[in-house]
Order: sequence, then structure tokens, then C-alpha cells
Amino acid sequence: MTVPYAFANATTSLPLSQLDANFNTPITLGNTAIQLGNTVTTLNNMTLANVTITSGTSNIAIAGNITIGNTTIALGNSTSSLGNVTLANTTVTNYTETLFSATGNTTINLTNGTIQKITTSGATTITLPSSVAGKSFSVLVAYAAADTLTWAGGSTLKWSQGATPTPTSATGKFDLFSFVQDGTNTYGIVNGQNY
Repeated sequence: MTVPYAFANATTSLPLSQLDANFNTPITLGNTAIQLGNTVTTLNNMTLANVTITSGTSNIAIAGNITIGNTTIALGNSTSSLGNVTLANTTVTNYTETLFSATGNTTINLTNGTIQKITTSGATTITLPSSVAGKSFSVLVAYAAADTLTWAGGSTLKWSQGATPTPTSATGKFDLFSFVQDGTNTYGIVNGQNY
């Protein structure tokens, strides 16, 4: 069948039956074939570049992963922990540090938290972690009785004027210490005693 010369003078829609096979061939967008005169609601395998959506609702499914620091997150998911991320010029207005509690002889592990509450139990030894440049943490010592307290950190543990502080060692009392590390030494600071 030949195509009638009717486009220029058409006043109504032309039925597909009046067009030849060339006009009745489906077009393909992405991998979706669309027959002329039909509509589709889903297009697959499309890449859109420099697209502006001015109205309507868009439900776009995006798949894949993103890596932040050394943590990989599937798109659409969330995580509560990121590793090896450096933040520059960051302002933190409200945060909570992790408080870790232990009793008796304790080896400080900073993956448990940067505030460690150690309750004595008899003669108690607190072993500090190896010095890592830029690390800092606090230790709150709670005395269960008139217990002795020993710090283990070797020659890399430095106190002001070279003098290890005398523990309060009284039932129900607290001492608070902070530590700052430079990668070689750990510097102990007495924040307050006999609370």
C-alpha cells in the first residue's frame, strides 16, 4: 500500500492502517521497543545526560556501591561507622563519645571508646595502648575500696615533672586523667582527683 499524500491536509488523526510498514515499525529506546501509537511506562537501559526534570514524579532506581574512606556502602543503604576518613575544617556542635567500662586490671583498647571508666578491684593495673600520633583519650578511675593503682606504659608514659600522680585510693572516690600521644610517647595529664 502506498502512503497517501494526506499529512499536510490532515484534519484528524491518520490510522496506522493507512500507513505503510515503514511507519508502523517500532522504535527502540534503550532496550524497550515502542510501537507507534502506543505508550510505555518503563524504559530500560537508558543513559540520560544533562537532563532537567521540570515537573512530575521521578522514581529512579540507582544501583551500585560508594566507598568513603575504607568503608563500602551499597547505594540506598546506611552505615553508622566510617573508617579512615579525614575531615578538614569540620565543626561539630553536639557529639557523644563512647564510654567503655571495665573492672580490675585493664588494657585500654581505644576501639572500645575514647573515655574509659575503670573500677578498681584490689591492686589494679591499667595498661595504656602504644603511642599513635594524634590519639587522645580519657580514663576515669573509680575506687571500689582503698585499692592501689599502677599505670603500665613503660618509658614512653610521661607525667608532668616526671612524677606519677598519687592515686586517691579511697572508697567511692574518682580520679580523672587524660592522655595525648605523639607517636612516640604518651603524655598523662591529671584533670582532677578525689571527686
